[in-house]
Amino acid sequence: MKHLLKYLIPLQPMIKKAMGRGQMGDRGFYNGVICVIINDKDDTFRVDGKTIKEEDMVFIPQIIDDSSPEASKRSLWGMLDWIEYSLGFTENNGNIEIIKLHGERFDTGLLPPTEAILKALCHQEGVGVK
Repeated sequence: MKHLLKYLIPLQPMIKKAMGRGQMGDRGFYNGVICVIINDKDDTFRVDGKTIKEEDMVFIPQIIDDSSPEASKRSLWGMLDWIEYSLGFTENNGNIEIIKLHGERFDTGLLPPTEAILKALCHQEGVGVK
């Protein structure tokens, strides 16, 4: 998980806009701990009994959520513009490659799915990754 923070942190403005307010089951990363909203009446994150403001939390969207059209838009898969990007190649071990279809050449290389989608989202949003 921690190796994905290099993608998740610079993407937070786009992720938080796409996800909107926190909902039950949403995950976040705060101070080295993964937190989950577990009460739908109180949509706040808590760490060690303390309430954490959403703006201080690194949201961790689901990679794919096809339970509803709204949920799909809140997932990493739903945030990527699939008119501009496409699955390029898959391997038996589960790694995938995402390529840009138009304009300048871009591909993620073969990566685990979450990392490939995050890398493509960084490219889509013009966000540099260190």
